[in-house]
Amino acid sequence: MTAPETGFVTACCPRCRKRTDRIQVYDVPLVVFFGYVGWISQRVVGCPDCVRKSLVLRMLASVPLCNLICPIIIPWQMAYFIHSFARSRPGIPAAYAYLIDAVPDVGRPSWKGDVPGKWKRLAFGLLILAVVVAAVFLLPALFSGTRAKH
Repeated sequence: MTAPETGFVTACCPRCRKRTDRIQVYDVPLVVFFGYVGWISQRVVGCPDCVRKSLVLRMLASVPLCNLICPIIIPWQMAYFIHSFARSRPGIPAAYAYLIDAVPDVGRPSWKGDVPGKWKRLAFGLLILAVVVAAVFLLPALFSGTRAKH
């Protein structure tokens, strides 16, 4: 499809499902450091806004995951973010040409929409987090007074 106002070919963003004349693709590493270093490369595809949001979220996730080597990883991922502004000229990569004819699914919720069960999963995750925090911080404080004193 062609956008009437710009004349450029448009495609459906796989993340927000809006039509755009720019699809960006980045292979971003997600690095984990807990005594050893492990990483996985994740492909980020979408319109410039969706790609930037995804890059920022990965950058924020890198702070606790990389802890000691965070000063090395954050600038590396910040370079992807800055590069996403430089690559904002119109274009659809050849590997994603199938998105040109794609029509947004009306019945399917997008990643931004209200996904069924989202609040249940969030409540369950917060419950598990509360149990872990209680086990780590409260239980040792409760049992510290029961030790025999010499």
